[in-house]
Amino acid sequence: MNERAEVHTPIASVPAHEHLAHMLRQSDGKVTVVFTGPLTDLAAALTIDPDLAECIEELVWMGGCLDGDGNVHEPGFDGTAEWNAFWDPDAVSRVWQSDIPIVMFPLEATRNVPVTRSILRSWAQLRSCSREMEFVGQCYAICAPFCEFGPDTVYYFWDVLTVAYVGRPSLVELTPVQCIVHTDGPSEGRIAESTYGKMVQVAKAVRADKFYQYITGVLTSHINV
Repeated sequence: MNERAEVHTPIASVPAHEHLAHMLRQSDGKVTVVFTGPLTDLAAALTIDPDLAECIEELVWMGGCLDGDGNVHEPGFDGTAEWNAFWDPDAVSRVWQSDIPIVMFPLEATRNVPVTRSILRSWAQLRSCSREMEFVGQCYAICAPFCEFGPDTVYYFWDVLTVAYVGRPSLVELTPVQCIVHTDGPSEGRIAESTYGKMVQVAKAVRADKFYQYITGVLTSHINV
C-alpha cells in the first residue's frame, strides 16, 4: 500500500465543502451524493449556497439508527446515537431541512452484513483473481481477530453496503420513514421517528447473500460497477 515514496494525489485548492459545491455546480445533470461519514461538508455547502439542493438527485448516507441501539457510549449520553450523526448533529439537521431526497443506511441495516471469518476465508482463497481482491482481503485480514466476539466488537460492512446500494439497488428494500434528529441533550445525534420530521427512505430489509455475492463479483472483476 505504501510502495510509492511520494504521494502524487492532487490536493484541492479550496476547503472540502467549497470543492463539493463547485463539483455539483459544474455537473451536467443531477448527482447522487454518497456520504459514509458525518454530513459536515454537505451542510456547509448548503449553508453557503442553499440552491445546491437542486443539483442533487439524492443523498445516500451511512448514518443514524432508528431503534435507539446506537454505537456511541460516552459519559453524559444515553447510547441512542450512531457515530456519524453524533459527530455533527447540527449538520444532519441542516441537511434534513433541505429538499434533498435521502436514502439512509442506519446501523440496523448494516448489522445484516457482518464481516465474518467465512467471508474472509473465501476472499483469501480468491486473492489471485485480481489486485482489488488481494488489496481488500489484506485490509480486512486486520479485522479478523475482532470478528464474532460479541456485539461490541464485531465488524460490519457499514460503508460497503451503502456504496453497494448505488451499484445494485435491488440488494436493499427501502421503507419511507418520517424522522427528526436530536441536536442536544443526552440523546444528541439520535434520529427518531416523528410525524413532524422529514420523510426519508430507510434501508431495512437487506438481501445479505446477494450482497456478499455482488461484492465478491466486483472485487474479482466478474461484475462491472
